[in-house]
Amino acid sequence: MPRWLEEIIRRLGWFYTLAFGAAVLALLAFAKLADEVLETDTARFDRAVLAWVQTHVDPEWTPLVVATTLVGSVGAIVLFGVVFGLFLFARKRHADALTLAAVLAGGGGLTYVLKQAFRQTRPDLYASPVHKASYSFPSGHALMSVCFFGFLAYWTVAQGPREPWRWLVALCCLLLAGLISLSRLYLAVHWPSDIVAGALVGFFWLACCLTARRWILTREA
Repeated sequence: MPRWLEEIIRRLGWFYTLAFGAAVLALLAFAKLADEVLETDTARFDRAVLAWVQTHVDPEWTPLVVATTLVGSVGAIVLFGVVFGLFLFARKRHADALTLAAVLAGGGGLTYVLKQAFRQTRPDLYASPVHKASYSFPSGHALMSVCFFGFLAYWTVAQGPREPWRWLVALCCLLLAGLISLSRLYLAVHWPSDIVAGALVGFFWLACCLTARRWILTREA
């Protein structure tokens, strides 16, 4: 094993080293997907999947899906982040609160920059009960949901990994992030490639922030 890798593992531990490695893979996967989107190589797949999803739309479920997608909106994520951040500060978990702020601020910044960079139009094949306000690629709901609920899942387990209920809460957080992402397909406001791209970027940024936090804390120790 190279000496530099041994040093990284010694400083970070296996979990954070693997997390950072997964983040790099997520970034590479996003770059590949983005290239295919720009070349319109995903168009056929996107249309086929979206059409399949729309054949399973049930008007009775639509209000619940709309409520789910609102949980992943910018306003909701910011509100949840502020409340949880204040909770962390009240418990004197300043490093966690600052990490959360970096996760959400960076996630929001990446969402804006990437949407402006790619300027992909949203699907217009089906009527949708929600407003389509910005560009399509990547999905901001998917990106920010993975950032916030992924952080919440990580933090919950990190406080006591031997307590089974914490894993259940973490699983619920991840499922919610997944449902929010899928709700965008149900409501026909995103292509599948948008959702995958948002999740990849969200995971990349979350893993980078958690790894950086670990690196800084081990240096201070």
